[in-house]
Amino acid sequence: MRWLLTLMSLCLLTQLKAAVAAGDQIEIDRIKAENTALASEEAALLPEEDKGITVFRKKDNALILMDFMVRGFLKQAAEAVSGIWGIRSKIDKWVFVKERTIPIHRNGAPIAEADGKLERVLRAQTMQGPCTTLACSEKVEPGATAEFTIMVLPLGVTKAKIDADTLKSWLAYGELSGLGQWRSGSYGRFTSTVEELV
Repeated sequence: MRWLLTLMSLCLLTQLKAAVAAGDQIEIDRIKAENTALASEEAALLPEEDKGITVFRKKDNALILMDFMVRGFLKQAAEAVSGIWGIRSKIDKWVFVKERTIPIHRNGAPIAEADGKLERVLRAQTMQGPCTTLACSEKVEPGATAEFTIMVLPLGVTKAKIDADTLKSWLAYGELSGLGQWRSGSYGRFTSTVEELV
């Protein structure tokens, strides 16, 4: 959980540095309050005890994805398929997910509980030699859906050429790479339907 909260805080770091450089105490206080509010919101979506298991966040008794998870996927997919130089920073500037929380559904109804747990062995080569550990994650079986809105600001379309076809190619990458934990084990793969909104 600490890692996620730190990640959220990094979004405000640039603004905070600028406010400190300008000596703007009102802006510094506003940014600190916003950071605290975001951290509290994020913490409220996690279960009280996760016992070392990677879990789905929950809101209104439904499993959810967070907007930053989708943006992270878009960055990975864009690097893999688009060949656009500096694409991660372009996504940071011009591509957004409208919904902060994205409910996960099955047969049109929100999923209240994960379908089980998945344990796997993680191996790493360290300076002290090979290291093996167990990891455990909640899982949702195939057939689940999530619907969200991706917004691209006008400069993203004109300068970076991020249009509907580009987004479709990034989302098609999800059929191969997946979204979420243990993607290298072929988990989290998805198909997408893209509808352009005016």
